[in-house]
Amino acid sequence: MGRDKRVIEKKLLASDLLADVAVCQQRIAELELSEAQLLTEVDQRKQTEAELIRQNFYLHLLQETAVALIDHHNWEKLLVTILKQAAALINTEDGFLFLVDSEGQKLKLKFGLGIYEPMTWLSLAKGEALGGRVWQTGEPLVVHDYANWSNRVQGAYWDSVAAVAGVPLRTGDQIVGVLGLAHCKAGKKFARDELTYLCRFAELASVALANANLYQSLQRELEERRQVEAALRQSEERYRLLFNHITDAVLIWDIQADGTPGRFLEVNEVACKRLGYTRPELMELTPLDICKGSSCEEFAAIIKTLEQQHSALVDLLQVSKSGKIIPTESHVQLFYLEGKPAVLSIARDVSERKFLEKEMARFERLHLIGELAASIGHEVRNPLTTIRGFLQIMRGKAQENREYYDIMIDELDRANSIITEFLSLAKSKSIELEVHNLNDVIRMLAPLIQANAIVENKSVSMDLGQIPDLLLNEKEIRQMILNIARNGIEAMQPGKNLTIRTRAEGDEVLLSIIDQGCGISRECIEKLGTPFFTTKEHGTGLGLAVCFSIAHRHNATIQVESSDHGTTFYIRFHIGSH
Repeated sequence: MGRDKRVIEKKLLASDLLADVAVCQQRIAELELSEAQLLTEVDQRKQTEAELIRQNFYLHLLQETAVALIDHHNWEKLLVTILKQAAALINTEDGFLFLVDSEGQKLKLKFGLGIYEPMTWLSLAKGEALGGRVWQTGEPLVVHDYANWSNRVQGAYWDSVAAVAGVPLRTGDQIVGVLGLAHCKAGKKFARDELTYLCRFAELASVALANANLYQSLQRELEERRQVEAALRQSEERYRLLFNHITDAVLIWDIQADGTPGRFLEVNEVACKRLGYTRPELMELTPLDICKGSSCEEFAAIIKTLEQQHSALVDLLQVSKSGKIIPTESHVQLFYLEGKPAVLSIARDVSERKFLEKEMARFERLHLIGELAASIGHEVRNPLTTIRGFLQIMRGKAQENREYYDIMIDELDRANSIITEFLSLAKSKSIELEVHNLNDVIRMLAPLIQANAIVENKSVSMDLGQIPDLLLNEKEIRQMILNIARNGIEAMQPGKNLTIRTRAEGDEVLLSIIDQGCGISRECIEKLGTPFFTTKEHGTGLGLAVCFSIAHRHNATIQVESSDHGTTFYIRFHIGSH
């Protein structure tokens, strides 16, 4: 009984032990399961941490690339940076970047890393190898067994490539290149997320290329604009140089709504100098302000003519700020400035030409009269000499009315003096020129001129400067000075003074004979020197004609200036002109 009890107790103890063992085994199984779950969680956490590290690295690279996109002006360096960062993220040393050439016919390796670095000569056709296939399809492509891929680049050099991935680069709808990476370790493949990262870097590279194209386009546009601006500046400088150095006055003026001329829009330096205004002063005026005797109606007629013919040649009398009248020949042309009608006027000063035309007409008349004088002068003088001789004989025998003979003889002498002056107009008259000093000739004449002045209660003063010798015919110069001096004395009131002055001016000797008379009208000045034109009651009109003829034979010119205070005759002798 006691033995059975012990047996039972042992069995119960064994049963408890077995139960404890089972519990322990179950606990161990639970611990093993917990350990496995913990290891799985650790692996998952490690993977997550690795992914986070990779994601952070990608975001860091993405941030650097984005900043570089903003700051970089060197797009080639930027593309190399993007390629290197993509390779670093995928953990490879081999990569490439192809770009389509300018003709759009080939895909050329622009940048390479690792195995691709020395292959910058490599170019692919559309559809050729991985790059050409991506270019052709426009889709990303991954080849994990590149060595056995049928479309691979042939050659032992590429046998070490295990896997290749490429994605297209786009600008708008156009594929402009291919970005790719490669693994050269056997069995190495590209994960799905790695291809995603590569696509994102391709997007950044596409933006970089678009920015590069935009930047290059802007640079070209800026360069073209700089060239255009430089050309415009050069053109404006040439225009301004021509505008300001042309010998004619150039004036541009607008046309008002009523068809009358408006203010000047532009004037050149010649116009300012000729008219005596500063540029700001002249820009405030209109053509009506500077044209003597011209009315709005006359300018309106000119403008109407321009609307029909676009250009015209008109004669205008311009008046300077000082009141000087300037005859001009103006070429006017209609054009449009910023859509508004304007007139370009190129005005040539024809004062000298008008003067020369008058002088030529004068000399032509003198030549005609001279030829007439040469042909008939002697024929008329000989009979007059005979008549005068017989009148003197008859006067000596006459017992009464002898005063009539005196009158006839005086009139014959007067006619003879007129014929003498008439003969001196002959252009073909030969003269002998000798070296004389004009001052010496004047000093010899001074007593005679002063005697004529004293008789009429007038005076003569001499102001003789230092002048060089000239080739002169003394007799003719004496006659010219006497004629002009006597005219001046006769034009003055008692108590007035006549001045004879000489000066050397450049290559000229200037003789001035200045009276204090009442002056000569402009109309009379224009006719001075015309044979038989005179304002004297008993004048012949040949005295000044003879003076002009003498000056012409000495290659000298006579100019006359007159006012209410007197008249000045300027005789200019050219030194060495003979």
